[in-house]
Order: sequence, then structure tokens, then C-alpha cells
Amino acid sequence: MAPRHGSALAACRAAGDGEAGEIVTAVDDGRGGSLVWLTDADTNLWFCSADARGSVYAYG
Repeated sequence: MAPRHGSALAACRAAGDGEAGEIVTAVDDGRGGSLVWLTDADTNLWFCSADARGSVYAYG
């Protein structure tokens, strides 16, 4: 995964309150942030949108 997603990955993990654990992938959102997909312990897929400052805009 590209280093530019590091802050977004950390923010998305923290936003999950322990539910989301494994990072599946992260891509640029075209506006300077990242779209991140994660799975939880039950392999449910979660989506998160965050920027390089660690601000989370969507999680679900």
C-alpha cells in the first residue's frame, strides 16, 4: 500500500472502535484523500473515506 495512505489507514482503523482490523486496499479518491476498505473479525467489509490529515468523512 502506498505510504501516502498511512494517515487515512490509521484514522479509518481508529474510527472502527476495534471492529475493523485488516486493511483490504486503499486508493486515491481524486480529491487528495483516500478510499479505504477494511474487514472485521467476521470478514464483513467496511468502507472509509479519510484525508491525509486523518480526518474521517465516511465510515460504514
